[in-house]
Amino acid sequence: MVEWVYYQNVSKSDPRKVEVKTPVSLIFGAVGIGVLVLGVVFYAVFFTGNQITDARMRGIVTKKEFIPVREEQVAIGAGGVAAATFDGRYLIFVDVKFRDGSTKNYEVDLRDKQRYDNVKVGDEFDVGAYVQPETVP
Repeated sequence: MVEWVYYQNVSKSDPRKVEVKTPVSLIFGAVGIGVLVLGVVFYAVFFTGNQITDARMRGIVTKKEFIPVREEQVAIGAGGVAAATFDGRYLIFVDVKFRDGSTKNYEVDLRDKQRYDNVKVGDEFDVGAYVQPETVP
């Protein structure tokens, strides 16, 4: 017969039945910690979403330019050898206004003729996915 002094008692009427006695303070502590963890998760999700929305760099397309330079790229990787041919550089220029009132002009290389044809001068465009980190010489 198993006998745990504080947490379990064996029923006197039926020796096969084990009655678990959990202290009330342990239950309240577990519920309190659960509510605290859930609150921290909701807080993190809510405020992270706002920062991602603020980090978007949407602007207006001011100019489109095509530079005809035929280029062939060969990549060697785990899947074998892959070759791609490009007709040239498909550039768009986007003016992005920031919250402080300043504007910055970004040059975006789309590398895709279909995407280039779909973007029109005066359209809104999000340059965030195309911005390369600036390197310090």
